[in-house]
Amino acid sequence: LAITVDAMKPFVQSTYQLEGDGPLCLQAYQIVRKLEAEMRNLHFPNCSAVTRNSANGNVALQRQSEAYAMGCIQPAYDYFASKFLNNGDQLQPAVEIFKVARLFNPTKIAEIQPTAAILSDQLMKVPFLNNHACIDGLQRELPTYIAAATDVNPDIDVLTWWEIHEQEIPNWAKAYKKILLIQPSSAASERVFSLLENSFRDNQACAMEDYIEASIMLQYNQR
Repeated sequence: LAITVDAMKPFVQSTYQLEGDGPLCLQAYQIVRKLEAEMRNLHFPNCSAVTRNSANGNVALQRQSEAYAMGCIQPAYDYFASKFLNNGDQLQPAVEIFKVARLFNPTKIAEIQPTAAILSDQLMKVPFLNNHACIDGLQRELPTYIAAATDVNPDIDVLTWWEIHEQEIPNWAKAYKKILLIQPSSAASERVFSLLENSFRDNQACAMEDYIEASIMLQYNQR
């Protein structure tokens, strides 16, 4: 139980982060990589406390218990790595697209400082951006974009930033709007279904048809 709490905590926290609103696609890649780093730098305070207490000073027994605990959660780590990190697996292309999405975050573009060649290589991984006209336009505006993003406040509202600079870098702004359509989770759509379910109960199953019929009747009668 202790090792499960310790090992799964970063996964639960990451899930909460990705279940929110806003331009989450710009953060998804960083969250995945943070999980990877946490898996490499193991920190299990609850498990260490339990094994130390149960070993009662027996160091060999404590290490044996810790090894057993790690063996219990290792399959979960292996599954995560195989799905999200290993090249060629089913989710790796999606991870690569979220990696490209970082370029549309003004705070990250100033940090990454990609060249035109690197930019082209990255954009080719996104199906709806992988065309010469789009890539050429983004390459042409890249210096302007990087200059505009230099020294940007890390806490800037990204949506507001793009509204301000839309006319300055129109090709990037157009591509940014497409990137925003990519969501790392189904939370937003699920909320819409919940709203519809709360608005239309079983006894209102025909409410939409009734509204449409009433609207047509009103318009017709007014004529």
